[in-house]
Amino acid sequence: MIGGWLVALPVLTRKVDELRPGFDVPIIPALLLFTLAVAVCAAIALGVTDHWDVRWLATAGALTYPFYLLHQRIGYTVLRAARDHTALPAWLLLTLMAGLLLTVAWVVYRFAEKPLRRLLVGRS
Repeated sequence: MIGGWLVALPVLTRKVDELRPGFDVPIIPALLLFTLAVAVCAAIALGVTDHWDVRWLATAGALTYPFYLLHQRIGYTVLRAARDHTALPAWLLLTLMAGLLLTVAWVVYRFAEKPLRRLLVGRS
C-alpha cells in the first residue's frame, strides 16, 4: 500500500497542476486528503476499525453518487462565481461548497433516489 501511495504522489501532483479552474490550486490539500484516504484504507485492511460502530457509513455511501454527479458542474460553476465576486479565501469557499453539495446530495438521495428505489424494487 505504501508503494502505491508513493507511486501515486507524482501523478496526483501532475493532475493538480493541470487543473485550470481560473485560480491557483494549492497541492498540499490534495496530498493531505489523498494521504488520509490511504491511511483510512490501511486501517480498514489491518482490522483497526473492526470493532467500530459505523452504521452512518451506509448514509455516507448513499451520498457519494449524487455528490459525484453534482460536484463537477454545479460545484465548479458556483465556486468560480464565488471566487470572482467575493474576497473569501479559497479554503473557505471549498469548505462551504463541499458542505452545500453534501446537503444537496442528501436532498437528492432522500427525495429522489430513496423513493424511486422503493418504487423500482417494488415492481421487480
